[in-house]
Amino acid sequence: MEKKQCFLISPIGEEGSKSRELADKIRSFLKFEVLNELDYDCVRADDINKLGMITSDIIAHIIDCNLVIAVLEDNNANVYYELALRHATTKPCISIASRQKVGNRDDGLPFDTHQERVFKYPLEDILKYTSGSEIESKDLAKFKNDLINVIKTYNEKKYEYQNPVTAAIHKVI
Repeated sequence: MEKKQCFLISPIGEEGSKSRELADKIRSFLKFEVLNELDYDCVRADDINKLGMITSDIIAHIIDCNLVIAVLEDNNANVYYELALRHATTKPCISIASRQKVGNRDDGLPFDTHQERVFKYPLEDILKYTSGSEIESKDLAKFKNDLINVIKTYNEKKYEYQNPVTAAIHKVI
């Protein structure tokens, strides 16, 4: 049986940058600690190795994948564009972000994401993560368990997925 696909919407950053280091740590954590256990392959834009337009391939993954996880870091415009596309499909998407305090707000996330549940990971613990190592942080273990539980719930179809687009559609109908 073929594995389900999870597309990871994420800022990626240049090779060697702090953004890339974080993106790679998050991908590794999700892949080895969460998705493999639930029989999902993890695909990020830079994993797509084929000819043609990368944007079209990304959009196809956003539309077709069983699950999408969006990493809301650095207020990356591409991430929010891709998240909006996934919302338009009305298919499940899990948003994650680090716990940060920015000014008076707890997370620095844009207004439009405030109504959605955003799973928060401990940034320092993610940056220390090495695949195959024991998870010693209680916060990181909780983050892992929360994601596994929500994905299992999605897989069992025990809830109706909602996002700003589905809410607007219900109002119109």
